[in-house]
Amino acid sequence: MTPVMCSFGGAKSTCIPAFLPTSEILTIGGIEHHVVMVPTAPVPFGGAILCVRREWVTKVDCGIDGLFNIYMSMGTAMPDYLKPDRA
Repeated sequence: MTPVMCSFGGAKSTCIPAFLPTSEILTIGGIEHHVVMVPTAPVPFGGAILCVRREWVTKVDCGIDGLFNIYMSMGTAMPDYLKPDRA
């Protein structure tokens, strides 16, 4: 499983941390999608399985443990694992 951020509605829109269980691409209606799992806080062992447009999924460098910690802390640990972009 790879930690990712999914931006719903394209770049610079609402995004959510999720897991990418497989790197395989699913094509629906001619559009490429990733299958992602969005954990349910505070117990991140289940959740929603979503098909998200390929271009809306970005890998993040926080590790699986980091993403689990973010969900287990209900988001309070996010600054410890996901540093904001500095433009």
